[in-house]
Amino acid sequence: MRFVNAAAARQRVDFERLDGTVEALMAALIEAGVITDEQIDDHLDTASRVARGRRRSEHEVQLWTGGDKYEVPDPGIDCEARMHLCQGRCCSFDFPLSDQDLDEGHVKWRHREPYMIAQRPDGYCVHNDPTTRACGVYHHRPGTCRTFSCRTDKRVWIDFEARIPAPMEALRPRLIELRRPVKKPTP
Repeated sequence: MRFVNAAAARQRVDFERLDGTVEALMAALIEAGVITDEQIDDHLDTASRVARGRRRSEHEVQLWTGGDKYEVPDPGIDCEARMHLCQGRCCSFDFPLSDQDLDEGHVKWRHREPYMIAQRPDGYCVHNDPTTRACGVYHHRPGTCRTFSCRTDKRVWIDFEARIPAPMEALRPRLIELRRPVKKPTP
């Protein structure tokens, strides 16, 4: 229910901003003689269909479908021995939880984006200890965490075997995105 209320409030704010932007653009284009009211009406149906398709994919609920997370193959990486080098970067990656995770109730998800793993403002998973980088739900961790192999992931390693981590800048775009403030509806 919290997700529905938050999504509705966010949609109201987004709609008001979009509506105002479109009105201002149309008025400016008509005033400049670039387009007429009739031409806008001619293009409205097509533009509406495109926008509907885009909205549908943006608000789609995602779930991990890799099977029973307790039976997936282990990638065989000694994370504990490498954590001091990589700083647990994979714990800042974005991914959906599974029905199994939701049913168990141990792993938190983002209420505004069901059922994506919950993350702190610094971009790391809420279950990741900021000091040790240890997982607070290790025995119940999602299937994505259980199956992820960082060996060839350039966001994590320049050279896995030589233990040379990638620069932290490899994560910056995602972390910057997460730090953007969420718009709150005005009463």
